[in-house]
Parts: sequence; C-alpha cells; structure tokens
Amino acid sequence: MKLLSILGSIFLFIIISPYSGFVIASMIVLIILLSPEYKWYSSLGISAAITMVLFLGFKTVLNIPLPVNMWGW
Repeated sequence: MKLLSILGSIFLFIIISPYSGFVIASMIVLIILLSPEYKWYSSLGISAAITMVLFLGFKTVLNIPLPVNMWGW
C-alpha cells in the first residue's frame, strides 16, 4: 500500500506541478505521504517547512529554476 501511495504521489506531482508550481505541488505530495504517520497539522507544518527550504535552496543557493505558478511560487 505504501508503494502505491509513493508512486501515486510522484505521478500526481508530475501532473500538477506545471500548473500549480513547485511549492503547492510538493506540499500536496508531502501531505499525502506524511498523513498516515502524523496528525494533519503536523504533516502540514512539516511539508510547508520542507518545501520552503527546498524552494529557497534550489532558487537562491543553486540557482536552478523550478516550476512556478502565476504568483511566482
């Protein structure tokens, strides 16, 4: 069951990231992956923190462009 959740999350990320951007897509995927192990508010906080660290790291430190939405995140 975990394997299907992981594969489904990867597929969902590939489909929605061009439209919603990296931040929203990765938060949704991480919430899906973390929700069986943590409470909803913990998985939301963890996913938001991880997503922001990754987004800022790739964008500012590594200077690698990521998919963004109409607001630039």
